[in-house]
Amino acid sequence: MAINRIEEIESRAAMTLERLPSRTVKYEDICEKPLLYFEEIFGWAGLQYDNTVKDFILRTSQANVTDGYRSDTYGTKRNSRHMKDAWKLDCSEEDAQEFERLYKASSLTTYRDPEYWLR
Repeated sequence: MAINRIEEIESRAAMTLERLPSRTVKYEDICEKPLLYFEEIFGWAGLQYDNTVKDFILRTSQANVTDGYRSDTYGTKRNSRHMKDAWKLDCSEEDAQEFERLYKASSLTTYRDPEYWLR
């Protein structure tokens, strides 16, 4: 019974999302150039992008952190340029290979370049 309910919710969510305007942005692009991409996202969404937003993005995405990419597990400050590949450091080789296999079996096309999966 619960599985049918979950499938119903997923189906309704998918139908709703298909009708909404959307914009795809790669996580890695945001990590590399947070100011540029957040300005684009805010503009697309019709939100005000001012110095307060810019300062917050700079403060939280260019943190000087000790372990290479984050201040602590639950903190909000990150070195965003290092975040884009952080998952590759945090998982086993077997897990990374399984992620790649599952992704390539999907219909998604964003990460088809073999270079992306190199560790």
